[in-house]
Amino acid sequence: NQNKCRFVKTLLHRIDPIPIEQAYVEPTLLVDKKIIKGASFPEKLNDLKNVVVVGNGGSGKSMFLKKLFLELCEYPLGRIPLFIELRDINSREDKDLFQLMYHQWSELIPSFKLEALEAGFRSGKFFLLLDGLDEVDRLIREEFSKKIVALSYRFPLCPIVLTSRPISDFS
Repeated sequence: NQNKCRFVKTLLHRIDPIPIEQAYVEPTLLVDKKIIKGASFPEKLNDLKNVVVVGNGGSGKSMFLKKLFLELCEYPLGRIPLFIELRDINSREDKDLFQLMYHQWSELIPSFKLEALEAGFRSGKFFLLLDGLDEVDRLIREEFSKKIVALSYRFPLCPIVLTSRPISDFS
């Protein structure tokens, strides 16, 4: 994931990805009626717990989440960041977010067990960064959204950051 997030395609660089630092513009976020600079967001994440970043297409949501992931990899604040592009769920038969996360880890570490992932979530060892709820197939998006909410209740010690365009069934 670090390699995937370090380089990005932009409107000007559609074919050859460029380093994220060349394209990244620090956002200003409105969180609970308070303005937060993007650079100070990671340290506030423990207090915020669950955050939904909403913006129109091209506003930098995915870029922000990738940059956040890279920063949390470098300075993990006691947790392991997990970056998931939610559009990947569309190509999976099981449509299960937890299985998708497990699959990413087990590809890298064949001896990794599902129980270890669950134990990590139970003990609050992860930052879960979910990119692009609006990119999940419309037919499963509402049910999938409910699963994300259920995951946040099941593992309340793990902060979740979710990005999406404003979509009609967003609430």
